[in-house]
Amino acid sequence: MQDAPRDQLSSGLSEIPYQGRDVSRLVPLAGAGGSSIFSLLPSRDLTGLRVPTGPTRTHSSSGHRPPHESAARDNAQRRAREDQDVSASTSPRDSARTVQDLVQLLREFLTAYTALFEVFADYPERGVRFDSIRVLAGDDERSALYRLKEKSHTLFRSDEFSTASVRREALFDLAVGSLFHEVMKLRELLYQREVYAPRVESLRRVSDAESEALFAEFERIFQRSEARSGEVISEVRILLAQSRDQVRELLIERASVGPVTRCLLSFRKQVDAVFPEGFAGLLEVMHGDTASGLVVAARSLLESAYFIEAAKTLREAEREYGKKGLDSDALLRYAEGMQAVLDEEYGLCVASLESWIDLGGPRVEPSFAELARAVLGRLGGLVEDDPQGEAIAEKAKELVLRLETETAAA
Repeated sequence: MQDAPRDQLSSGLSEIPYQGRDVSRLVPLAGAGGSSIFSLLPSRDLTGLRVPTGPTRTHSSSGHRPPHESAARDNAQRRAREDQDVSASTSPRDSARTVQDLVQLLREFLTAYTALFEVFADYPERGVRFDSIRVLAGDDERSALYRLKEKSHTLFRSDEFSTASVRREALFDLAVGSLFHEVMKLRELLYQREVYAPRVESLRRVSDAESEALFAEFERIFQRSEARSGEVISEVRILLAQSRDQVRELLIERASVGPVTRCLLSFRKQVDAVFPEGFAGLLEVMHGDTASGLVVAARSLLESAYFIEAAKTLREAEREYGKKGLDSDALLRYAEGMQAVLDEEYGLCVASLESWIDLGGPRVEPSFAELARAVLGRLGGLVEDDPQGEAIAEKAKELVLRLETETAAA
């Protein structure tokens, strides 16, 4: 079965489709009215995160489709959950809300930067048009630059400059504010040239000589507007590059915040376009090497129950960058085991989770252990018709006991 591509603007990954299984068989895991294993979770979130309450996998036309499911809804729900899932910040000075805002700011910056870069890509050989700027520069939420400016003010505007970090944040905020106002200025100059100037010229042709002095003044205004446009475009380009450099410093400071690195992974193509060192180089700067950055992103994906995407990321770390060690191996076994239960591969589930326990995963990730224990504790009701069901159920009980011991020792 082919992968179902996601909107590449919101994710650099592809989501492997759910295997067309009858999701009603998962109800024993979910409890009354549930549709997946995640519905069994109590209101106190087991992972410290908000996790999906149902499968978000897309289906083939011949498979079973959960009610009210669609690709558009999947993307919207994924985006909303990604905003919520950032509560796993490991930085003591970054609250859950602050990290969520930071991830949103990063997305808005990458979106605005790539859009502006495209507008100015062929300048001055090809001029900049008002229509290309109008959507980017505005004074409401429809404008990417406006959203970026407002989020930056929320995060970084301060009258206190006591530390180097705070000063960098304040400088970035000033750069973003200046960028917004320069682009707004350019929008007005282009509006004068493309909307006002033609109307003035049309009126001039049918007016009498008494109005000529005013028309001459209009002409001088439009000439000055043309000259200032080039200056403003130069300023915007400079501010874009300087803002990007400030973002790099902010990212380095927050390298330990998993959702930030995960956001870079999701916007991989944009990161490659924005930063001269590209996605791989930026992760190397932040984490010491690219593979370690991928592992950080994968752990954040696991915290949000994106097991397929996490496994894909961990395998890339090993395949492309030679990252192989107990930590990444354990995370991969956990991802495979948790995904296996969704795919109704219960033998693989217990085998993978056993390997994860053998590698010491529960002691490193106790929150993962709690979710794994909840899942393993429900397997008995799902394997009754399986030829290997009794052995799988017994192994699951054994692993639950091991997890209790491991987490108690941690």
